[in-house]
Amino acid sequence: QTKLINVAFTGVDHVARDAAKEKGIKIANASGYSDQSVAELVIGLTLDLYRSLSQGNQDIRTPPFKGMIQGNEIRGKTVGIIGTGKIGLKTAELFKAFGAKLVGYSRTEKEEAKKMGLKYLTLDDLLSESDIVSVHLPMNNETENFLSEEKLNSMKSSAILINCARGPIVDNKHVANLLNNDRLAGAGIDVFDMEPPLPEDYPLLHAKNTVLTPHVAYLTDEAMVKRAEIAFSNTVQFLKGNPKNTIKL
Repeated sequence: QTKLINVAFTGVDHVARDAAKEKGIKIANASGYSDQSVAELVIGLTLDLYRSLSQGNQDIRTPPFKGMIQGNEIRGKTVGIIGTGKIGLKTAELFKAFGAKLVGYSRTEKEEAKKMGLKYLTLDDLLSESDIVSVHLPMNNETENFLSEEKLNSMKSSAILINCARGPIVDNKHVANLLNNDRLAGAGIDVFDMEPPLPEDYPLLHAKNTVLTPHVAYLTDEAMVKRAEIAFSNTVQFLKGNPKNTIKL
C-alpha cells in the first residue's frame, strides 16, 4: 500500500490531494530547492523588459540596424510581490538589492518581509501602485484566476507583470489584450495555461512587449542538485518515522 507521494517539485497541484487524504497517504514536496533560481529569472525577465535585451540582440543581428532602445532602471521603482513565501521573499531580497521599493500582498504577513522594508497592502492597492508586479502564489482552487480581468485592469499602463509561479493564476488572455491596447507596458511570463509547446493561437504569443520562457524558472544546475538532496532526504526521513516537508491535506 502506498504511504508516501514524494514530489520532487515545489508545487503539488498535479497530485490528487483529496484522494491521498482519503487513503491516508502523505505528500511531501521539495520546497526550497528553486527559491534562488526562480527569483533570479524574475530579475532576468524584468531586466529584459526594461532594457530590451532580447530585442536589442535581434536588432543588431538583423540589418538594417534600427537604432538604440532607451530603457528603464529598477532602482526607485515600486515592486509588488504577490505571495511572500520563500520564493517571494527571495525575489524581494534581490529587488531590494537593485534599490526598489517593496510592497506585498499575502494572506499571512511575514515579519521577515517587514524587516526587509516590505510594506503590506491590499491586493487592489498593490496592483494600482506597483511598477513591477511579480506573482508568487501556489496553484490551488483559491488562486485559480486570482489575477482576473477585473484585477488586471487596476494595474498602471506603465507597469510590467512577471509570472514565474503558475499560469492559471493569471488571466493570460486578458494580459495579452492589455498589452496590445497599450494598457500594460510589458509582461515576462514563464508559465502558461498549459505546458509548452503552446498552441499557435495562444494570445501571449502574439502580444506586444512580451518576453516568454518555456517554464524554466526552476531549472538550473544548482537547483537540480538541491532538489535531489531534498527528495532523497524526504524518503529517508519518512522511512525513519520522521516525515519532512509534508503538505497539509
